[in-house]
Amino acid sequence: MTVHRRSSDIRSLLLVLALVFLFSSSGVFAWDAAAHRLSATITYESLLPSRREALLTILQHHPRYAEDFQAQMPAAIRADSASAQARWLLGQAAVWPDLARSLPARERQRYNHPDWHWIDGRWLRPHIDGEAIQGNVYIGMTPLPPLLHSRSTHAVPRLSQIDNMMLALDYSLAKLRDEAAPMPERAIALCWVMHLLGDIHQPLHAGSLLSPRVFPDGDRGGNAIMTEDGNLHARWDQALRQQPLPTTLQQLMRQADELADSAVVLTTDSNHWLQESREILHSSVYSAEMINAVLHSERTGAVLPRFTLDAPYQQQMRQISEQRLLLAGLRLAKVLNE
Repeated sequence: MTVHRRSSDIRSLLLVLALVFLFSSSGVFAWDAAAHRLSATITYESLLPSRREALLTILQHHPRYAEDFQAQMPAAIRADSASAQARWLLGQAAVWPDLARSLPARERQRYNHPDWHWIDGRWLRPHIDGEAIQGNVYIGMTPLPPLLHSRSTHAVPRLSQIDNMMLALDYSLAKLRDEAAPMPERAIALCWVMHLLGDIHQPLHAGSLLSPRVFPDGDRGGNAIMTEDGNLHARWDQALRQQPLPTTLQQLMRQADELADSAVVLTTDSNHWLQESREILHSSVYSAEMINAVLHSERTGAVLPRFTLDAPYQQQMRQISEQRLLLAGLRLAKVLNE
């Protein structure tokens, strides 16, 4: 999977990523925007040329290709090389499931799937190698019973059965690989496959923190825990904004060449990816200060404070986020190349 890039390729890559900043409407670069594009860029660089061409051909059949792809491409990208346009298009595919949230009502109802972006921490596939762990972090309470799922029950779930990102990936991969399926459906599936690989590698998409009174229904993957600069989920989404995105891309590209053929990348089992995210959720996301504050609130009824993420926490958060994005991009390339 190792790819040797010319200096002109790197300049083109940096242009694409710089324009993500320039043309973003929100000004905030979250896991669902710039980070998905970073992973998609890593994927593009690791794809076989024939696979790139095949995927772009599929994408051109997207039912909203004119509105959400061609019309949204920045003029500087349109004036650049075919490879720069291809990188941008696959990056747009990776973020399109989030763009579907803002479509006109009729199309939003058809294409937007809010439950596809996350998973209940209790959900487990118990037959994977090793011991499966829940994604939930339980504070002051007995863990809830798991929701067991066996892949053999529904090898490919029907659309009506999908209520989490793991089943959504099963469905989307099967649709993308089905050469008999209508091309517009395969194009939408491609977007979801690219997007879901990123979401599965984000720890706060894999579970929540629960406690008896403060978070009986969970903290919604950190969305209900406030920090000095947004909620905890958003802070992890935005972990990579502390330095210019092109700088991050250059670092990730160097690491990609080193990691491309390593054992940690080669696993294509989505259950393994989910378990990695859940291990990080347990070990690195909720600090001792947060856990102690939740316990104190459980005892006294005190309102949870806004937490300050100190420099060591932020550095670790950034390092983990970079590693997860890198793995997501390389693993997606392996899945698509196969």
